[in-house]
Amino acid sequence: MRRALVERCGMESIANHDFDIAKDGPLPGQVFAGETRVAGSKADVVLGLYDGRLMCLECKVSNSEVNSYKRLNHETLDKVTKWRVAFGRQCVSGAVLQGCYKTKNLIDAQEAGAFLFWSSHLEELEEFVNSTK
Repeated sequence: MRRALVERCGMESIANHDFDIAKDGPLPGQVFAGETRVAGSKADVVLGLYDGRLMCLECKVSNSEVNSYKRLNHETLDKVTKWRVAFGRQCVSGAVLQGCYKTKNLIDAQEAGAFLFWSSHLEELEEFVNSTK
């Protein structure tokens, strides 16, 4: 996914470092090279959107509808909520998903404020990132 952000969105891959305040995160057009602790919770992918907001994403795989609740609605939404509290509307958070998810769990996650993308359709994530230019 980072490779797609660099190649198709023009982002610059930079060394990752933990941060608690937005000004210490990636600048617009930058993506951290690895997993990063953001406001106390690890994020799989962290990037600076071109409009100045942060984007924190979790990468989640679920092999069953039952497991999807734990992976998405518990683990991911806990982090999305923490990041929203820390950064407010300056942080766009969510997940890149693969596997089997119960539709209700997807809807509940979106209604709670998580942006969802599918690993099999990364062009939608790329389109979103590029729309912030």
